[in-house]
Amino acid sequence: HPTLRSGFKAVGGRREMGGSQSSLRGLRKDGTEFPLEVGLSLLPAVGGREPSVCASVRDVTERKRDQDAMRLASAEQTSMFEAATLGIVFFKNSVIVRCNSRFDALFHSERGAQIGQSPRAWYDSEEDFSQTLKEVYEQLSTGATYHNERELLRLDGTRFWCELSGAAVDHTDLSKGSVWMLTDITARKAGERALGDERARLLQILE
Repeated sequence: HPTLRSGFKAVGGRREMGGSQSSLRGLRKDGTEFPLEVGLSLLPAVGGREPSVCASVRDVTERKRDQDAMRLASAEQTSMFEAATLGIVFFKNSVIVRCNSRFDALFHSERGAQIGQSPRAWYDSEEDFSQTLKEVYEQLSTGATYHNERELLRLDGTRFWCELSGAAVDHTDLSKGSVWMLTDITARKAGERALGDERARLLQILE
């Protein structure tokens, strides 16, 4: 492409074309195609000759295969993440980094509305939140799974009973984050209360 070559000479510098994300393909002698990456560099004029273009061609088949495998793994992970019946959330430095749609439904929030937010809004007071955070960090730093059942606040101010389970990505470095599963157990708690009330009523009758 003489015109393109002349244009590149006029601009100079370096240019990369193709790569594993591109449709640029090379053709082998056996007729098979392969993804390639082309690097162009402008070489200065030497010995009275005009500036010339140096081109390097790299086969990126293996890189593309690895990237395709990573994309597939990510897609599979996302599918499992969204298919879960529990709310799943990933925290990093006490901030919500990622969550599934079930998690948003638990808190009556728009999809992804809590990304980048602290869970402080779930608690009645700063003291309550700080104490819980302290207990969580102490538990996770031992490598154990934190488990608790407690009332939390939704974004609309309503309350619900929630069962929480969380584990650190790396208990020796909590800054790497933690993964949590949450489920609404309000109905179960109501049933337990009703059962307790009925038991207490029967005991009063027997006494």
